[in-house]
Amino acid sequence: MIIELHLEYKTPIKPDQRVEVAVRIDGLGELSITKAYEIRADGDVAATARTTQVVIDGETSSTVSIPDEWRRWIKENRDSDTDSVD
Repeated sequence: MIIELHLEYKTPIKPDQRVEVAVRIDGLGELSITKAYEIRADGDVAATARTTQVVIDGETSSTVSIPDEWRRWIKENRDSDTDSVD
């Protein structure tokens, strides 16, 4: 669940532009993950963003620790190249 979102708008994105979003894990706490985003339109930065996300227990609706398997995957892949999604 996203509990915090910060978005910094820089320039408009037009419908005919190619948009790329790069995402990286910027912080890993006991209860939260912080992600940083860079949104580019035709190669130029159009916006940057940061989210803080937590895991919620479906039965109790309370925040729970980041699962160990997630934590392992993040630590193993954190230093790899930034992932881009078209």
